[in-house]
Amino acid sequence: MTLAQAPRAASTHSPLAPEIMRISSLDCARVIAIAAVMALHLAPFASPFNPVPWAAAPYAWVADFINQGSRFAVPFFFLCAGYFAQPKMSAGAMAPVLRYCRPILLLWLLWSLIYAFLPMDWRAVAGLGYIQGMRGQWEMLLAKPLELLLVGGMLHLWFLPALMLAVLLIAGAHRLGWSRCLPPLAVALYLVGLAGGSYAKLLDIHWDFNTRNGPFFAVPLVLLGALIRQNGRQLADKAAVALMLGGILLYAGELWVLNHYAQTGIRGHDFLLGSIPWALGLFWLLLNRPQWGKDSWLERQAPNVLGIYCLHMYFVAVMLIGTPEIVSLAWEAAKLPLLLLLVAASVWALSRTPGLSVLIRRS
Repeated sequence: MTLAQAPRAASTHSPLAPEIMRISSLDCARVIAIAAVMALHLAPFASPFNPVPWAAAPYAWVADFINQGSRFAVPFFFLCAGYFAQPKMSAGAMAPVLRYCRPILLLWLLWSLIYAFLPMDWRAVAGLGYIQGMRGQWEMLLAKPLELLLVGGMLHLWFLPALMLAVLLIAGAHRLGWSRCLPPLAVALYLVGLAGGSYAKLLDIHWDFNTRNGPFFAVPLVLLGALIRQNGRQLADKAAVALMLGGILLYAGELWVLNHYAQTGIRGHDFLLGSIPWALGLFWLLLNRPQWGKDSWLERQAPNVLGIYCLHMYFVAVMLIGTPEIVSLAWEAAKLPLLLLLVAASVWALSRTPGLSVLIRRS
């Protein structure tokens, strides 16, 4: 099956994109990617509330690997979004992308409200009452109003407004006939994002703003996904694997340089130069093999990925805030399986509860 034929392998209707095509290999990879995101956020052997017991090797090495080995996931999600939304963004009209963004905006608003008012530190609420127990959570939320607009009620929700900004900006450029300006703009945005993000310390740049949020990385990656579909670009399996491995090596090299010359540490880098070839190589390889994982259990979970992304962070926060005193190898190993079970049970319950299924909008 060629790349041009792959999008027609299977199609269905989705609340996020009424004409979204399903590609089995991409669907399975999306499920693996969301599991990687959950592991990243849960931070086994690197609890932010009690990091000292796990600060030495080999636990620190495991934590570093989980933190950075999971970083393919978000670029991959952006590439998928751009690939499937390409016809809407290239239509020369804003109505299709507005329809695409409307359910994403609703989901972002609903989950922002939930995270803003649902306690994460239940012991504080039980001991001090709801208002006093929530005060710290609200102060953190309102500390940076601009980031509140670009992130929402919980830190991981930044992906949704970033995706909407990217889709709207790309569609707007097509509408105005400025599509040729998009590649140089994307390059500039990515470099500015890196300069103000992972490279800020090396370059001695001090911005009171997290460039992960907003259009800096979303626009380039969504645009790349759209261009792959628009131009029908193909890459042989060996070339795709080489691109992916080259991206991983570049990414690892950047980690060494940043840690050695700027003492940034290994963890906490959201995007680097190597993120693009790493994710692109994986994406192209999966496009070449659209039937991988067809009719598998993984493929059947793919429509729940967006809902899982939105809801999983609540359990992560409760587990991290509520158990800092537990210093146990068994607990660190059990956290991720427990999180997966809690999320799976929540998705099942919400999908069967009238009025609440909107919170796990299938895509």
